[in-house]
Amino acid sequence: MAQPGLTHPLKDTWRLWYIPAVSYDVVQKTYGGDYGAAATATTKDVAPIKTVEELWSAFNVMPAPGVLPVNDTIALMRGDKKPAFESFPSGGRITITGIPELADKLVERMLIAVLGQQTELVFEDDEEVEDAPYDLCSAVRIARRKY
Repeated sequence: MAQPGLTHPLKDTWRLWYIPAVSYDVVQKTYGGDYGAAATATTKDVAPIKTVEELWSAFNVMPAPGVLPVNDTIALMRGDKKPAFESFPSGGRITITGIPELADKLVERMLIAVLGQQTELVFEDDEEVEDAPYDLCSAVRIARRKY
């Protein structure tokens, strides 16, 4: 059983973000067709994550990954990076899309691997990537519509 007040610090500070989908009409009427401006304006900075306890406290108030509305995104970003492609030109990103029924478990496992610094296991059999300098700086769950 955990001791009250005991925390488990992470090696790096992370930030949890929530990015709700913005409709075409809203982008056109409110942001003059600029999807970048719409995304910037609607992105929510949920919490800084410095300990394991802060991660689960913040994550537990978010919509569950498996019921995330279509095109909504949750993103865990290393340091002060923002959840935009330009934030990680020399780093990597893990994205989970697909089967909503598996999303909760997949996201939980991804978070544990990312925060536990275990992502190198993903690349261990890839000779091209094995020796390359690699900085994973984001983990993302995006809900997509089934086609």
